[in-house]
Amino acid sequence: MQPQLLDTKWNLFKKVVQINLTLNNFQTTKLRDTENTPIKRSHKKQGPINITSVLTVKPFLKNSIKIIFQRSDKIFIGVLFIAQTPNPQLWDHKSISLIQEYKVTRNKIANLFHGADGDSDVKITSLNVSLKCPLSQILINVPCIGKRCMHIECFDMESYFDANSTKNPKWECPICRKGCQPDNLIIDGYWKAVLKEIPLDCTSVSLQKDGSWIPLCNSKN
Repeated sequence: MQPQLLDTKWNLFKKVVQINLTLNNFQTTKLRDTENTPIKRSHKKQGPINITSVLTVKPFLKNSIKIIFQRSDKIFIGVLFIAQTPNPQLWDHKSISLIQEYKVTRNKIANLFHGADGDSDVKITSLNVSLKCPLSQILINVPCIGKRCMHIECFDMESYFDANSTKNPKWECPICRKGCQPDNLIIDGYWKAVLKEIPLDCTSVSLQKDGSWIPLCNSKN
C-alpha cells in the first residue's frame, strides 16, 4: 500500500509553502487541526496539526512521520509532545510566588471609604463583601486576583483553573473580565488572612473605613 500524503499549504512570510506529511499510512481525511476541523488544501494560515488520532501508542511500536517540503530559506517545522497536566498539579498555590501584601489591599479599602478614587463627592459608609467565589459559589480557599485587576474582590484559584480546563479557555478575571493568564495570578495576602480567621459559618464580611473587617455570620450574601 502506498502511504497517504497530507497535502497542505501554509502561508509563511507571505509565501505559500507546500508541505506533504506521511503519517503511519493513514488517510489524510482522518487528520484534524487544533480547531477540530479536517485538514484540507488552503492558502490561509494554518495552526498546528493534531496527529494524535493516527499515532500508535503501544510499547515497542514506532510511529512513522515523514515530511516533504519545497526548498525555502525561511521555514520552521516542529513536533511537540504534549501531556495533559492534572489540575491539582497545575493550580498548586505553592508554585505561585506573587503575593500581594496585606497592607496593599487594606489601603485600597481605606481609599474607597475616603473617596480617593477621583470623586470626593462620593463616600462609602459601608461595604459588604462575599467570601464566595463568583465562579463556583463556594467559600474561597486560595484568594486570587490578576496583575491588572483594580478591584478588591477575589476569586478562588482552584475554581479558576477548573473553569478554564476546557478546550478553549478564556483566562479572564470573572469579576472585571480583564485578561488573566496563570502566570499573572496573584495571591491576595489580605483576603488570605481574613479567610484564615473567619468563623466556620461566615461567608461574608463588612469592611470598615480603616481597612479592618467584621464577620457577617449566617449571612445570605
